[in-house]
Amino acid sequence: MKKFLLSAGLVIAVTGICIASEGIFYSDTYINKFANCLPYSESYDTDIPTQDVNSPVVHMKSTETIVGMQAGKCATKSQVYSKDLKQDIITVNCTFTNEQRLALVEKMKKAKTDTQAAQDFQNTVADYVQNRPEICTIKNLLAD
Repeated sequence: MKKFLLSAGLVIAVTGICIASEGIFYSDTYINKFANCLPYSESYDTDIPTQDVNSPVVHMKSTETIVGMQAGKCATKSQVYSKDLKQDIITVNCTFTNEQRLALVEKMKKAKTDTQAAQDFQNTVADYVQNRPEICTIKNLLAD
């Protein structure tokens, strides 16, 4: 079960720094605050179906926080909380240059109405989280 929760949490964190696995997008308020790197936080719930008959659905909560400017970059933090385990399971910390942040803002705006733009946004965020440790770092809290 922990392995599945970690995988599900990673999906939310990777595709989520703005889009939940159920297609829930950040609010216009979040996007506008992110455009200016102003501190702000919002949360959303996600239920992910499993193949496990004992736990057919995993319940999670993702909290997306704009921390603000740090060392000239816009810092964000994503936390994925397992309601079933009653603990945070993953955190993702990112720091974006002005250019990266503004490009993400444009992609976020387009993603709300265009499925191809949403896929492009998800791919960009996934690349940052999975392949660019100078931008985003991920911590598996279940390994602790």
